Amino acid sequence: MPQKMWKHTCPEGGRSFWMGTPFCSSCGEVGEYDGWHYSMHEAMAKYQICYGLKPIGPHRPMADELFREATITCETCGGRGLRDIHEGASWEHCRACRGLGIHFTKPAAEIAEIRRRILDAFPDAAAEPVPEFATTPLALDLSQSKTVDLAAEGRESREEKGNSESEVRIDEADEDPWSNISAANIAAALRHFHGRICPEVGHPNQVDPISC
Repeated sequence: MPQKMWKHTCPEGGRSFWMGTPFCSSCGEVGEYDGWHYSMHEAMAKYQICYGLKPIGPHRPMADELFREATITCETCGGRGLRDIHEGASWEHCRACRGLGIHFTKPAAEIAEIRRRILDAFPDAAAEPVPEFATTPLALDLSQSKTVDLAAEGRESREEKGNSESEVRIDEADEDPWSNISAANIAAALRHFHGRICPEVGHPNQVDPISC
C-alpha cells in the first residue's frame, strides 16, 4: 500500500533522502512532508504497466535512454502518481496520469516501436502488467526479475487445484463400478439377497419376488 513520505536533508550526510517518518534517524530533525508515495514493489509494478518491461535487468539503461525522450513527468502529481485527499489522511490515484506519474509524448505506434527495439536487444525483458498494483499484495520474483500479484497467484493456484480435483472426481465417476467383479460373484450375491428377503415359494412368509 502507498505510504506517507518525508524528504530529509540531513546535515550529517549532506544528502537528500525520503523516509516514512517525519524525523531523521540520524540527526532527529523534522523533514519536509512530501505526500503519499508508492512502495518499492508498487513502483516496480507501475514500471511494468507503463512500459511492459521488467523493472530491473540489463535492459534498463537502454530503456531509460529511449523512453526519456518519449515521456514527461506529470505536473499534477509531480510524478508520484498519487494525490493527497482529506488533508493528507488518505490518497487517490492522480486522475491526470491515471496513477502512472508520467505522460507519453509520442504516438502509441512509436512507443510500441521503442519497446520492440528493446526486446530485440533483450528478449527476456518483457513483463506483463500488474492490474490494481496499489491495492493488492505484491512481491518481487527474483527468478524472473519482475513484480507479481500474490493475490492473483493464490487465486490461480486454488482454481488449478479445484480443476484437478474435479477431473479426479469425473474420472472416478466414469469408472464402471462392476468392472472388477466377476459374474459368479454377482450371481452369488443376488442369491444371498433373495434368500434373505424373498424366501422360497411355499414358505409361510413368502413375498412376491417382484416386490423385492
